[in-house]
Amino acid sequence: MFNSRKNQMASNAVQFRVPTRLYKPGYQALVLASCAMLAGVSSQANSANSCQLVKDINFNKHSGAFSSYTQAMATTDFGVLEKNAAGDVRGLDRAGTTWRARNAVGNGVLRTHYPANIAGGTNSGILFDQKFTESDEAVMQYRIKFGKDFVWASGGKLPGLAGGPGRIPVGCTQNLDTIKNGFSARLMWRKNGNLVVYSYFPNRLEPRQGNCGIDYKFAQVEADRWYTIRQYIKLNTPGQKDGLLRMEIDGEVGLDMDDVEYRGAGKSNVKINDLIFHTYRGGGATDERFHSPKNEYIYMDDFKVWTDCSNPDDSQPITPVDTKNDLSCTTAAKLLGTAKDNFAEQCADYLRKDCDQRDANGQPWWVCSSENIDDDFTFPIAKSSGELTIQAEDYARAVDSAAGNKGGAYRSGDVDIQATQDSSGSYNIGWISNGESLSYDLLLNQTKDYDLELRTGANRDTGLISILLDGEVRLSNELVDNTGDYHVYKTQRFSLGELSAGSHDLSIEVHSGQFNFNWLRLIPSSEEKLPDQPVPPSSSCHQYSGNGRVELDLRTSSCVDLTKNLVNRTLQVWDSDSNKQCDFRGVVESLNGAGQLNVDSNYRSSNQISGTSINFYASNACDFVKIRIF
Repeated sequence: MFNSRKNQMASNAVQFRVPTRLYKPGYQALVLASCAMLAGVSSQANSANSCQLVKDINFNKHSGAFSSYTQAMATTDFGVLEKNAAGDVRGLDRAGTTWRARNAVGNGVLRTHYPANIAGGTNSGILFDQKFTESDEAVMQYRIKFGKDFVWASGGKLPGLAGGPGRIPVGCTQNLDTIKNGFSARLMWRKNGNLVVYSYFPNRLEPRQGNCGIDYKFAQVEADRWYTIRQYIKLNTPGQKDGLLRMEIDGEVGLDMDDVEYRGAGKSNVKINDLIFHTYRGGGATDERFHSPKNEYIYMDDFKVWTDCSNPDDSQPITPVDTKNDLSCTTAAKLLGTAKDNFAEQCADYLRKDCDQRDANGQPWWVCSSENIDDDFTFPIAKSSGELTIQAEDYARAVDSAAGNKGGAYRSGDVDIQATQDSSGSYNIGWISNGESLSYDLLLNQTKDYDLELRTGANRDTGLISILLDGEVRLSNELVDNTGDYHVYKTQRFSLGELSAGSHDLSIEVHSGQFNFNWLRLIPSSEEKLPDQPVPPSSSCHQYSGNGRVELDLRTSSCVDLTKNLVNRTLQVWDSDSNKQCDFRGVVESLNGAGQLNVDSNYRSSNQISGTSINFYASNACDFVKIRIF
């Protein structure tokens, strides 16, 4: 490091990253309008004075570093999450369910994740919907930015408005009863940044084979830029083609239709009453036309829905957030110009206060920061060998689930710190719980492949984490090893791939807690792996290595230890083939995670269980069963 000032940080530490001066970037929002018509379009449209604001959601309170966005957090922000379109709430972690997509919130915006080389609503993005007071007119608005160098491929879904008394038509349902009793007008991105209304209307306006939606293009956008879109819908006279659909992006009209049939004859009960928050790639999961070779991100904010009007007044002042001096943002590079450019990109929410040249490990670096660079300035920097060790308690930003430092050691704030019993370091972070996160600023002096070492202790197999570098997921749902005791520590090693020389933000997101954390270390991948100790005590449970179907005799043990966590995997249970004198009936339950499976027939399966140890509870005294996990 340049300097170490652990004790000086104690009085200043807080839990959330608060920008020095934050403005909503490039206030160009994405607006979907389904109220009435936009300004001056139709004499039938109601004025702004009649508007009823029924949804108003932003993420301003999530001003810290990006961290996992859970179903509980979304419910707090949006209200009750419904499943009138998708049949399930997807992409938001909840007890017993962890999704492939690592959706996050931070810096005052929502960031949705689309993993590499896969598509579909169970593998990417977020899906839920919300009912609101029904109307013949409604306007929905939100801001959106596609991530840098976004790969469009064949497209993906975006939020839009819909209506109907029951299920909402999506998922290629043109010929099903659902579409006769409702409509949906989600958006999609398509190839080359084209944006379209992806319509499910009861009577198509143009012929097309198949049962999927029809595209109506209204704009072409660029990656890495904020936009505002409005979609205006006014329902038709039932059975008549006189409905209105108008799309606007950044004040420019891109689509204006006056012959839409949203509801058929006799369907006056179909109203605009649903915000469909669907965003995902595709398309089917394995359809490579929709895939990207890399992780992708979309940023969204400022969702609003108005009813009973066409042109709501959404003017609002841009207000800076109060200055906070106890957190900072810092970047570094070999050249001054590069350090300034890095600060402008990586610390966009901060005012640059100082740039100075500093020597570290025999190498000169230009450092730019939102705080003064003086003798007390500190910033973790790698040794000339490329190795960098950071104590867990020296986090730069953090999100904690409970107020107060339970351990009462080292620094103030809500992160729980105690004196460590490990052989190295002075303190460790304990009482780690679901939904928490820790972020670390660091500076690397070499571009190469790196491994990450974490020093942890746990007396159970519940620890589950993801690792993010500069906001992008590098490791997802990694299990923290059981060492037999919270104060018995082990060094785990993970491959991060290539990291560039310069400053980075490394974040640890906790999906399932109950472990202690002493330190982290970045080390070039070519270096020899550190000793891996201690070995947890052996278990008397059956051991399952994941090699196909296995017969179990529950007389020797009713529990099974697994080599991999059940998160995002499927457990199958059959009647035994080897011992046919009885058929197992009962419950399979996770011992160190969440979820259970009720076995009431000769075959049952579930993908809603987590953990690395399960137990069989027979209700009919049968001790023989067959399982498979994949």
